Formats: sequence, structure tokens, C-alpha cells
Amino acid sequence: MCKRLIILTSFVVVVALAGNAAAQLDPDAVTDGHVYLFEDVGANVSDDSANSNAGNLIGSPQVVDGPKGKALQFNGTSDGVHLPDSAMIGNTGTHQNRTVIAVFNCADVTKSDKQVVFEEGGYTRGLTIYVHEGLAYGAGWNKGGDYSPEWSPGAFISAPIGSNEWHVVAIVLRDGSAGQEDDKFEMWMDGVLIGKGPGGELRGHSNDNGIGYAKENVVFHDGNGSANGHYYEGMIDEIWILNVALTQAELSSLTIRRRPEASSPTPADGDLVQATWANLAWKPGGFAVSHDVYFGTSLEDVNNGVEGTFVAKWRPRPR
Repeated sequence: MCKRLIILTSFVVVVALAGNAAAQLDPDAVTDGHVYLFEDVGANVSDDSANSNAGNLIGSPQVVDGPKGKALQFNGTSDGVHLPDSAMIGNTGTHQNRTVIAVFNCADVTKSDKQVVFEEGGYTRGLTIYVHEGLAYGAGWNKGGDYSPEWSPGAFISAPIGSNEWHVVAIVLRDGSAGQEDDKFEMWMDGVLIGKGPGGELRGHSNDNGIGYAKENVVFHDGNGSANGHYYEGMIDEIWILNVALTQAELSSLTIRRRPEASSPTPADGDLVQATWANLAWKPGGFAVSHDVYFGTSLEDVNNGVEGTFVAKWRPRPR
């Protein structure tokens, strides 16, 4: 029996990827945060990061095609995803940096009720992305006397959007400290900085979190919102919760494009395979024309694609 190494590579349309720093966002590389891509939805919604914090379906969200693979469609009345709290979202510790990214398409942005795309925390501390009367909002707050001056009433930044449009909204807490300071909170949409507002570090909270609805209490630009409501109507393609503040280059690249790189290989990239045979699986890059598979007993040889390690070329079916 021999040990062999498998490495997958992808050939892509180079011109389509020029300047796309979003390709650096690899869900498998997220060790301090959670990622929900909705590619493998069953009874639960899997966490596509290196961690394990699966979400629970509320109601009956439907799996549909989105711009970056699969998406979830919410009915606006009873559908959602409940995300349990974790140390990386906020039930312990203090976070000075955070980026939350939501890729979504709201069916009716004119509704008078707030439609929550993502929320974490509660009345005292939290973050949220929501839609209300033609505007997409990004918001954050930390009240309750944790520090002075406290992050209160919070930062609420908005930008106009239309119904049935795909958008990428990111909210960023950058170098928050134990005291509110100007320009520590940012909202980005489709790769453009919409605005900055006051911010401070985000302390731990015990409330759970929601996608497509408010699981717990939440704060809006015009007051508090109650739990188990504010349902969102439309599609959500991705949610990224990262305990880092992404750079301007990374945020500028967040537009509606398919991820170009292959990801989530099984066996994992660089794994030793000790069996005499193995099944290979991976998620193809959105622009891949073909995938080359290299197989061998030396990591260096496989990584360099030396003669004798190439075993197959695979062409993905059109999406």
C-alpha cells in the first residue's frame, strides 16, 4: 500500500479575474468566523468555514439558483435560518474587528416593515443588515454601559436599492476600542464605500442570531425591533461572518461575481491517501473551463505538476 497526495488545480478565464481580490476569500481558510454558502442545505444549513456552527431552518426556505451557486429563497412571512451563538460570533470575548458580508436579492424593497437579512445580538449589543422602504441598512451598536463613551445609539448607514436586484453589502468594524470613536464602522455595497459612522468594540452577547429574520431583539435606525419577526422576502446567496476587518482592496472587489477558484476538495488539499483507491470531489470555480488532477507520492512533485503526476482533465458542466 502506498501513500499518495492529491492536489487539484483550476484553469480559469484570466481576463474575467483581473483585479478580483475577492478570489482571496476562501471559506475553507476561515478559522475565526463562519461562512454560509447554502450549497449543502438539508435539515440544517452547514457552516462552510473551517469551524462547525450549523444553522437550523425556520419555516421552509427553498433552495434556488443564485449568482454564486445555490441560494435560499425566503417567503417574507415565516422563513429564516437560526444561527446558534458561538465564541466566534459573540457569546464570549470582545471583538475589535468584524466583517459581515451578505449577498442578497430582495423581492420587494418597498415594504414598510423592516426585512432582516442578517442580525446578531440584541438591544444591548449587536450588528444587522436589513432592508426598509427602498434602502439597505448596515448597523452596529454596543450599549449597556460597557465602556464610556458607549457605542450608542449606534451607527446606521444606508443606500438605495431596487427590488429584484442582486447586491453585496458588507459592514465592517475596524479597530474598535473601549470607547466610541468616529469612523470605526463602515458600510460597503457592491464594492463601493457607502459611508462611515461611529463605532466601538463589540462585547459578548448571549442572544442567538438570524438569517432572513430577527431571531432575537434587534435595533433599527428608528427604534428597537422585537424577536422572531421582521421576515425577509427574497433570496440570500451567501453570509460571511469574519472576525477581521477586510482591507479596502478586498472590500472593493466584493461584487456579484462567481468565485473563480475551486474549493472544498475531498480528500482535503494536501491530504495523504493511504487506501488503494479514493473518490475525489470538489466545488468547481465559477469560471473554470477545466480542472487538472495530479496524483503522486511526493507533495513537491504533485505541487509542481512534474511529468507522471498528471492523471486527468475534468470539464465542469455549464451552470
